[in-house]
Parts: sequence; structure tokens; C-alpha cells
Amino acid sequence: MKKLISVILVFSILNITFSGCTSSKLISVEEASQMQNSNKYLILHDQLRTFRLNNYELTDNKLKGELTKLTKKSGNNVHVYTPLNFDVKVDEKSNISIELNKTEISKITYVKNKTGATVLLVVGGLLGIIIVAGALSVNNMNIDLGPIY
Repeated sequence: MKKLISVILVFSILNITFSGCTSSKLISVEEASQMQNSNKYLILHDQLRTFRLNNYELTDNKLKGELTKLTKKSGNNVHVYTPLNFDVKVDEKSNISIELNKTEISKITYVKNKTGATVLLVVGGLLGIIIVAGALSVNNMNIDLGPIY
């Protein structure tokens, strides 16, 4: 029983640690355009894959940029979703220029990482593991704690 609880708790902590806490907000093209200066790239999702769009320009009518492979997501990012499929091979070094009309964008979201909440969850999870492990070890020592009222 101890091993099962330990395994479940460890996987829970790892899941929280690697996924982290994020919040996602649906935004308009205008709001995304205003964020251009603070974001070096945006994340573009087609029907099958996810890409990094560098040197992008988002206007009221279109989105232009250079498509590359998304290696890792870091920080707060704008995500653009399209129903199109890009039949291209990309890697970290490729810079394939693309242009989408506003009508080819299905939604735009802003994903914000919440580092503080992630830290609290990890610390709380570790404390939970310590408490459960302590309770299980006391229970296995057959210590008489007296009558329970």
C-alpha cells in the first residue's frame, strides 16, 4: 500500500512540475497586435502541428512571419490557431515565410505562466508526501498512541 501511494504522489508531483500552472485567455487581433513588441515570437497551431513564428507582423488583415520548428515554450506567449495544414518540413534553422489572412485565423489566445502557483503546488505536494510517509511509518511501528476518543 505504501508503494502505491508513493508512486501516485511522485507522478502527481512530476506532472505538476513539468506542466506547470498556466492561464489562457482568448484575445482579439487588436490585443495580439499590441503585444507584438514584447513577444519575440508567437506559437502557430495548424490542424496537426505546432510551429514557432519568428519576426512576425500581425495587422488587422493578415499575419506574416517566418515559420520554424517549436523547440520549447518559455514565458508568456501568444498562440494563433488556424484550420489550415502546413505541408512543410521545418527545423530550428529553417525560415519559411508565410502569410495568413485574418479569415484563416480561428482564434488567438494569450497563455501566461504562473511560476508562483507552480512553486506552491510543488512545495505543497512534497509536504503531502512527507506527511503521508510519516503517517505510514508511524502506523507500521505499532506504537500505542493511547485510546482515541
